[in-house]
Amino acid sequence: MKFNIRDLKLYGLFCASAATLLASLTYAATTNQTRQLAAGDKAQVTGSILSRDGDFIRVRDKKSNDVVVVNITDNTRIERKQHRVVFPRHTDMDVTAMLPGLTIEAEGVGNSKGQLDADKISYPRYLDWAARHLRPGGLVIGDNAFLFGELGDPTSAPSPELAAMRAFHERLARGGEFRATVLPTGEGLALGVRLP
Repeated sequence: MKFNIRDLKLYGLFCASAATLLASLTYAATTNQTRQLAAGDKAQVTGSILSRDGDFIRVRDKKSNDVVVVNITDNTRIERKQHRVVFPRHTDMDVTAMLPGLTIEAEGVGNSKGQLDADKISYPRYLDWAARHLRPGGLVIGDNAFLFGELGDPTSAPSPELAAMRAFHERLARGGEFRATVLPTGEGLALGVRLP
């Protein structure tokens, strides 16, 4: 059998393509391995939401870089962390607020399928998340921006909530990430447009 240069080049190209495809499939199969949790063991996962399918959320754990499946049950509490910006009226959140890319903290117990049955899911640092994920021109909206009248009241006693709301306004107005204003609705509505 006689090979010419053209046939050898095609054969080499075919082998290289097959090797690349095999390496890609192997990498894809091992990259997103889901960590199995032992049934009954308490666990906590902090990381970004990769995807959501009904009551199941796939989260990439920050510490181990593993993917953990978090199961939302009827008993799961979903709440906002009381870190930097506090919106006192709305500390409880709806399950529909969980979007891919959002960082969450889930606490619960492993179930028989190796998933985390979440007792509590919380969302830290909304403004940080908005600054990282909004495209230029995207809106961040803060409800109750007047903090029930306490923000503009010089007789208001100092509190963590008041300090956090002032920090929120300061970052929106002067942080260089947003062009912001506050609409004078009943409780105040802060709007920030993400700058390029």
